[in-house]
Amino acid sequence: MTASDGQCPLCGQALDSPDQAEPPSEENSTSPEALEAPATLNLSTISAVPIGSVSEIDLSPATDPDTTQVSPAATNFQPLTSADQTARDAYPIKMRPERIWWHRPLAVGLVVVLLLALVGGGTFYFVQAHISGQSSNLAAAQPTATDVPTATLTPTATAMPTPRPTATPRPTVAPPSGPQLVTTFYDSLANDRNGWPNNGNCRFESDGYHLVGSSGAFCLAPVGVQGSNGNISVRVKFVVSGGGAVGIAFRSPSASGGGYIFLISSFGACEAVDLSVGYPLFRLYCPSIHKGVNAINTLLIDQNGADMSFYVNGVLASKAEDSNWMSGRIALATTGTTNAVFSDFALTKWE
Repeated sequence: MTASDGQCPLCGQALDSPDQAEPPSEENSTSPEALEAPATLNLSTISAVPIGSVSEIDLSPATDPDTTQVSPAATNFQPLTSADQTARDAYPIKMRPERIWWHRPLAVGLVVVLLLALVGGGTFYFVQAHISGQSSNLAAAQPTATDVPTATLTPTATAMPTPRPTATPRPTVAPPSGPQLVTTFYDSLANDRNGWPNNGNCRFESDGYHLVGSSGAFCLAPVGVQGSNGNISVRVKFVVSGGGAVGIAFRSPSASGGGYIFLISSFGACEAVDLSVGYPLFRLYCPSIHKGVNAINTLLIDQNGADMSFYVNGVLASKAEDSNWMSGRIALATTGTTNAVFSDFALTKWE
C-alpha cells in the first residue's frame, strides 16, 4: 500500500516524498532479517488513527484476525524513526485485499442452491424411477395382446351354368362300295310258324327241329326255289351219331334228289357231293368240327354262281367250283341212323 496525502496511515505523521528521501546509509540501513517481523510496532502510537483507516489495515499478515487475539502486553510499538520509515518505503508491507462483505452470503446462497439442486435431482430421479417401475409392472401385469386371426372372406361359389353336352357328330358312313350281306330269311326252329314238314322223320320238339330215322331224313325248307347266289347257314346238334352224317342239301330240283349236299360227321369228317352222280366235290378231315354226341356245330355255304365255299364253325373247310346245278330247293338232311336237332336257319345274300 502507498501513502496518501503525504501522511502515514499508521501514525498520521508527514512523510517525505521519495524524491526528497535520502538514500539509506550503512548505519541507518536495516537488515532484511529485521524487517521480516513487524511485531515490534507500538499500538499506542496509532490510537488516534481514524476507525475507517484502521479497517483497511491487516495488522498480522501471518495470522487470521478472526481467530488470533493480540495481547496489549505483547505489542510494543515504538514511534517510527527515519530509518524505519526508509525501510518501510523500501519494503512495503503486503496487505491482504479488502474483504468484501457479501462473499459469505453469496457462498451460503451457492451452497443452498447446490443442496436444492441435489435434493431436486434426487427427488426427480426417485419419482422417475418409481414411475418407470410402475409402468414396467403395469406392462408385465397386462396380458400381451394376442393377434386375432383376421377372418378371410371365402368367396361365394357362383353357380355356373351346367354346360349342355355337345352332341358328338357321328362320322358319316360312306356307302359301301361293294355288295352287302343281307338276311332274306330267318327261323329259330323253336316252333312250326313257317310251314316246315312236321311228321314222321321231321318234327318239332321243345328243343328244336328233329330229324330222325333208321335210313336218314330229308326235310325241305319252306323258302321255295333259290338261285346260285347267296348264303345258307344252320346250326345243328348231334343227338345220336349212329355212324352217319348231318348237313344241308341245296340246288335240289325235287325232293327225290339231285343238286348238292354238304355233310359233317361226329368223328370229324366233312364232304360235299353232287347227288346226281354221287361224285364228291371234296372229302377230307375237318379239325374245326366239334365231335361227339350233343356237340353243336354251325354250317355255312357261301354261293357265288359256280364258285362255292364251305365253312364249319366259321372256319373254311374247302372250296369247290361246279355249274351242274345253278338253282333249286334247300333241305335239312341226315344219313344212316344219325339223329340231330336243328336251329337258327338263315338265308343271306350279297346285294
